[in-house]
Amino acid sequence: MLAGPFQSGLSQNMLIKKKKDNREFRFLIGIDAGLSFAYTPLSFTSNVYGKIAFLYKNKTSIGVTFGISHLKDTFIERSKAPINYKTTYSYDNLVWSAGLFYRMTILKHLLFNAEPRLFYSRKVHAVKSQTYNNTTFDDERAVVPGLLFGAGYSDNTFLNIITNFYINYDFLQNRYSPYYKRVDFRFGFMLPL
Repeated sequence: MLAGPFQSGLSQNMLIKKKKDNREFRFLIGIDAGLSFAYTPLSFTSNVYGKIAFLYKNKTSIGVTFGISHLKDTFIERSKAPINYKTTYSYDNLVWSAGLFYRMTILKHLLFNAEPRLFYSRKVHAVKSQTYNNTTFDDERAVVPGLLFGAGYSDNTFLNIITNFYINYDFLQNRYSPYYKRVDFRFGFMLPL
């Protein structure tokens, strides 16, 4: 006797959810967490990003993103002839960033991602001593551009939450970008409102 009302209530909820999914425009909020690794030399970077977006017909989203990355970076100073030597300086770099993103899903689950982004990063440079034959290092903050493109997998079958796993590469390869010589692996979710 309870099954009838329970089933009808459940089917009504499913109809409401279905109607929500069929809206042309939806507002999304979400978060991405990622790990990128450098291939020369091998090192890892942790990334966390917040996202706000509009989703069109469950296939295309465009929005703004902001985040933070933490990496251990290395600056190498090579001297020129006649004396050849190499000085290495390792340092922590906390990089803030903001940008836009565009995502498109085709063939149900295949995701394409594009992110023009600005990074606020440490810019390290060598300071040569005038009186001694040694090198020290100084740094300043600088805004550097990035342009990430990637692809991956997207799914939105669980409670209307869109989950994404994708891989990105920064095609500008700015020396002070957190993605310089790095491949970015990211997992995230977007919650429709």
